[in-house]
Amino acid sequence: MPLLLDRMPIRRSFQLFLGACTLLGLAALMGLASPARSADVNDPTRGDLVLFPGPLQEQTLPRTPGTPAGNASRPVVMGLNIPGRNFRAGEGWWGLVCGAQNSGCQLVPLRLAVTPATHPVYDSEPTPSQILSWSPLPASLSAPDSKAKLLAVFKPIRALAKLPLAVGPVKTWLHAAMDSYPPGGRIGSMEVSIPVTPGAPALLLPRLQPGKEGRSDGLLLELRQGGRRQVLDGFDPVMEGPVPVRPTDYLLWAGDLDGDGKPDLLVDLSGGMRKVKLYLSSLATGQELVGEAGSFEFVDPSSAGC
Repeated sequence: MPLLLDRMPIRRSFQLFLGACTLLGLAALMGLASPARSADVNDPTRGDLVLFPGPLQEQTLPRTPGTPAGNASRPVVMGLNIPGRNFRAGEGWWGLVCGAQNSGCQLVPLRLAVTPATHPVYDSEPTPSQILSWSPLPASLSAPDSKAKLLAVFKPIRALAKLPLAVGPVKTWLHAAMDSYPPGGRIGSMEVSIPVTPGAPALLLPRLQPGKEGRSDGLLLELRQGGRRQVLDGFDPVMEGPVPVRPTDYLLWAGDLDGDGKPDLLVDLSGGMRKVKLYLSSLATGQELVGEAGSFEFVDPSSAGC
């Protein structure tokens, strides 16, 4: 089953991203995120905030031992199938749920359940995995005609274990459940203006990343506010013809998660892999505007890379 690829029609295909590769090369790519921690080679999360982007997908749980083979009925949960054995069930998880255009976002407390399973691998045997499912999920996510979206589930750990979070509404300026964002300052640009305070917005914009021989090596996502600038990270989305990348493609949420009155960002930097990061203003150092709290980077091993 494809994992987290509902936004991928506008992304570069795995064939373009990996080219003439081998399955061994794909496995090596997955391990680049943490070369020093071989036990975590399949762990797609990094940082002091364990982060999984939404949406969740229907996952059929493995057959319970002792169940007759002819019994086709197996439980189905909303969750993610993640290769490896890196996660434990328990409390302390949060969901960022956003409603329609003007209904804002809220934080909901969640509990993680973990079920041993397997994940399909392209042109090879399935690999051990875990089905991660969170509950209780808000009824609005499954209500007919609902536009509510689960943007992320996360758990603060280590240095962020005491991050001050509260159940209920969370200060939000922009979120991906909105139909569109207000236009930025320049007509025809790919930027988005975040209305932090009247007359003093923060600006988030993709700009070309210089490459060799005058060619572009994708885009850099840059945050600007109050005369300061900070490059967050690079990404290489696939744009359909002359259509530029849309702000709703790269900015999933802008609000105040840590309660300091300054903008925090959940951004989608996906290209050939799913890559999502959460930045908090309270983690900024020096002249930075934000610091990276947690990230999720995942290449689906069931997708053909060659």
